[in-house]
Amino acid sequence: MLSRCIAIDPRVFAAEYWGLKPLLSTSDALPRDFGDLLSADMVDELLAERGVRAPFIRLAKEGEVLSKDAYLGAGGFGAEIADQVDSAKVL
Repeated sequence: MLSRCIAIDPRVFAAEYWGLKPLLSTSDALPRDFGDLLSADMVDELLAERGVRAPFIRLAKEGEVLSKDAYLGAGGFGAEIADQVDSAKVL
């Protein structure tokens, strides 16, 4: 799994970088993207179907973290605490 995240041999990373200095591996230098781990469809399902609640989620738009009231709402009948993702606000 580590080899998906770095553009050098994992043994070199362990010997020369781990705990010593940073390593920048740009996406174009990596063997593949991470679409199989988290896709737009997976995010859509999480937000629309799974009832994700704060503090287990934060949303950002154009690099800026959004305030919680921009995407959270009360979930379920009689709920008073706005701690669940409101898909209408996200869309």
